[in-house]
Amino acid sequence: MSANKSIVADLNAGEKLTSNNYDVWHRKVQFLLEMLDLHEPLTKELTEAERTNPRRVQANEDFRKKDRAARIMLLSSMSNDLLLRFERHRTTKDLWVAVKLQYGGTSTTRIRQLTLRFDGYKKRPEHSMREHILAMSNMISELQQAGHVLSNEQQLQAVIRSLPRSWEHMRVNLTHNDNIRTFDEVARHVELEEDRLLAERADKAAGEAMIAASKNLQRKPRQNSGSKKNAGGNGVANAKIDKKRSKKRGKGKEKPKGACFNCDQVGHFARYCTKPKTVPSEPFGTDRSKVGRNVPIP
Repeated sequence: MSANKSIVADLNAGEKLTSNNYDVWHRKVQFLLEMLDLHEPLTKELTEAERTNPRRVQANEDFRKKDRAARIMLLSSMSNDLLLRFERHRTTKDLWVAVKLQYGGTSTTRIRQLTLRFDGYKKRPEHSMREHILAMSNMISELQQAGHVLSNEQQLQAVIRSLPRSWEHMRVNLTHNDNIRTFDEVARHVELEEDRLLAERADKAAGEAMIAASKNLQRKPRQNSGSKKNAGGNGVANAKIDKKRSKKRGKGKEKPKGACFNCDQVGHFARYCTKPKTVPSEPFGTDRSKVGRNVPIP
């Protein structure tokens, strides 16, 4: 009993019967009921003689338990709207037959529904190309089981129409390639193209990552070996470096050793003197001791 409850819970969480997946659904449910030894109620009901036979009391009770369990599993594997529609059938056999009549027939309407679904099918964004091809292959099988066999050209054109707009180059290639004639051939080509695109994106991403890493390295400030050695707190070495730098800054102007030739004051050169320019009172070439003081220029 606990195993049956677990299976019912899985059915509630899994794929449900819809108006488009009966061919796969009824196989899965039938396999499940056979595994649980609950398949008998699918094709059998208790007759009046069996119900009134006193020797079959226990057998009838066992059959009713199987019938209830199988019916619950069938209803649990349906979508909500279909569950409300078919729950009025009180036995497993009635329920099984009603679902088959609704969705399992090979009527013209059923074939038209499957054909329209196949012809208008488009690749879903969340599906890989292999998942997309598998879905279309299942549709082809459903049409074959319904008695409608598609030609190779019909299958090929349906796959081409189902490709997304970003695959326009592949659409053109497949349309004009006479060597691709069957569903298996077109499936192989689109799967290989998906592999190529994935590899191309991976290479592009790796290249962009390398470029970004190199840019980050270029933006980092360069540190010389001296700064790394002094990073440990060597104060003496830092002081020597500061002293050398201060000496270099001080070498911009040399201090004069004698007096200014213009104003006769110590501390600057004549070219930097701010006082009026003067000329010697005696001509150049005379004895230095006889030269008078400088006379300001009027």
